[in-house]
Amino acid sequence: MNPPLIFLDIDGVVNHHEWWVRRKAEGFSRKRKPYSTDELDPLVCKRLQEVCTWAKAEIVLISTWRKYCPLGRIRRVFAERGLTAPVIGRTPDLRHYEGQIEDHWQDVGRGLEIQWWLQHYLPSDEAVCEQRFVIIDDDRDMGDLLGKLTQPRGDRGLTDTEVPYLCKHLSETLMVSMAAGGSGRVLFKYDVRDWAPSWNQQRGPFGPEKV
Repeated sequence: MNPPLIFLDIDGVVNHHEWWVRRKAEGFSRKRKPYSTDELDPLVCKRLQEVCTWAKAEIVLISTWRKYCPLGRIRRVFAERGLTAPVIGRTPDLRHYEGQIEDHWQDVGRGLEIQWWLQHYLPSDEAVCEQRFVIIDDDRDMGDLLGKLTQPRGDRGLTDTEVPYLCKHLSETLMVSMAAGGSGRVLFKYDVRDWAPSWNQQRGPFGPEKV
C-alpha cells in the first residue's frame, strides 16, 4: 500500500497573517525574505509534522513556491523548521490548458494538477481509487477532489481545529471519500492524462524528485 500523501499549499497554510504579526515578538525580522525559514510558522510546522509522523505521510507541493524554488531548498527550509516528512514531488503547471475546461479554471485548476499527479505516479485507476491523501489549501479550486480538501483560514493557517479532518482523510481511500465507480475508475469530469505539463518553458513530468 502506498504511503498517505499530503498535497500541501504553503501561503495561507504554513505561513499566514497571524504569523507575520507575531513573528517580531518571537525574535524574527519583519523584513520579508522570500522562500526562507522565517516565512514559516514554527507552530504550524510542528503540528503538520506530528500528523505526518502519525500517518507516515509524504508531501507533494501544490504551492506557488514549487514554481520558483527548487525542491532541495524547500526541503532544507522545512527541515530547519522541524518539518522533516519526505517531500517527494510537486504538481505540474497546467494553467495554459485553462481554455480547454470551459473557462472554469478558478474552480478546478489546482484540483486538475493534483489529479494529473495521481494518474501519472500511481500505476492504475484502481491505485488512484485506493490512495489515501488529503489536500491542505486555503483556496477551493479542487474540482472533483473538493471532498478531499481541508481548508484552513488564510489569516491563521493550519490550526488544531483542522487536525481531525487531516487524520480522517489520511485514513480514507479516495473511493471512500469521493464518488467513484465503473471498474474502479474515478469519475473525473476532465481527462488530463495526455496533458503535457509545462514548467519554465521546459516540458516533462514533475512527480517524485530527488533533487
